[in-house]
Amino acid sequence: MNDLFKYDMLELLRDKVAKFVIIAGFIGIALAVATGSNWLSHLENNAQSTQEQHAKYRAEQRAKWVIADEMKEAEALILPVALVTSVQLPVPLLADFTIGRSSIEPTSAEVRQRTRSDNIFTRYQVENPERLWRGALDMSFYVVVIAPLLLIGVGYGVYTHDRETGRARLWLSQAGSPVRLIVIRSLNRLALVFIPILIGAIMLALLGPSGRMGDISAWLGLAGLGLLFWWSLILLINTLAIRAETAAFTLIGFWALLVFVAPMAILTTTQLINPPPSKFEAITTARAAEIQSVRIYDDDHPTLSSSTVEGRLSRLEKSIEVRKAVAEAIRPILEQQTKLEAQQESITNRLAFLSPPTIIADKLAKTARTDDETFDQYRLQAGEYVNLLSAELTKAITGNGDIAQRINGDTFDALPIYQPSLRPYSLAWSSFWFLLITSILLAISFIRYRQLSPI
Repeated sequence: MNDLFKYDMLELLRDKVAKFVIIAGFIGIALAVATGSNWLSHLENNAQSTQEQHAKYRAEQRAKWVIADEMKEAEALILPVALVTSVQLPVPLLADFTIGRSSIEPTSAEVRQRTRSDNIFTRYQVENPERLWRGALDMSFYVVVIAPLLLIGVGYGVYTHDRETGRARLWLSQAGSPVRLIVIRSLNRLALVFIPILIGAIMLALLGPSGRMGDISAWLGLAGLGLLFWWSLILLINTLAIRAETAAFTLIGFWALLVFVAPMAILTTTQLINPPPSKFEAITTARAAEIQSVRIYDDDHPTLSSSTVEGRLSRLEKSIEVRKAVAEAIRPILEQQTKLEAQQESITNRLAFLSPPTIIADKLAKTARTDDETFDQYRLQAGEYVNLLSAELTKAITGNGDIAQRINGDTFDALPIYQPSLRPYSLAWSSFWFLLITSILLAISFIRYRQLSPI
């Protein structure tokens, strides 16, 4: 069996298509590694810069809070309102493997006492609009889009070509059975496509931060499962009584259908069944509530000066009321939006079973922590933090006791800090659905190979 394995590999390496696949594979992986490594460095540098700037700013603000008792009361009251706190999202675990949403989602946001939980992240990344439009050639793109095409290139005639040329009897005389021959050829061709992916993963592991080997192994396992699905489809097509060229065109058709057409059809169907909610309704309602609240205050206090303690405190209390009024006005709209988005996600997840590559792409992003669900969790936790911070700052402004008791260094140190956390990632039942499809295709293929004639 070892001799047959080596001979098949030598025959494969002599093939011009296989040589092209090897060259294209390593070029694609090199580009993916460079893209992923540069992007991870960009995120890490951005995070470090934000942390340093915020740490310096907090030190300056704390120094002012410490001496608040020496200030005029009107000036001291402004400190909690003027305080800006940074809400910084963690750098995704495997952003160099799967860029995903990390190229669009904000990396941080500035939070004040008047910030509402529904409009924290408003500045999305647009580092390069053309780059975002074209997409990024990362490791996941290679696994989901490029690798299946390369696998088709070395496997479309894994059995049909020998049957056409009459070499099937010669190979079977050495292998003993079609199944044994197919197993040997499967290992060689899968290795030819998977080895560049493995090398790319090792390079990113060495270039990136430590402590990620478990997650990288899970990512590689999912990538291997994705290739195994495509190979099971290739084996099944090769059991049909068709020519090698017909098999190649059939497989390319499946590749185009599952990788490009199906995901777009799923997205279109989801939007037709459940149209996306409008963000402008919430913005308009919030603005109308804010204008109405401010207008009533100005009408009731036409001559109240903001330079006095009484006037400044009154305006600060009114700003708190305005924030609450706006939040209450848009709460039903936000609840409806959350409900519609959940329905959209449910429909998308159900239709995703029609496109196994879509499932793999989603699982790769989840493993890398660059998926929609991860950033939704960050937003939810950030909203809870904003509400908690606002309550503490409001207490410092309007609480009991004199200003020196409410605004000082101890109060500043007791302010909450944003510390995001994520639920442990686990394989959902859609992964088992994917395994089931692959297993069924492989089982049918091997059963048919047992019954095939070499002629």
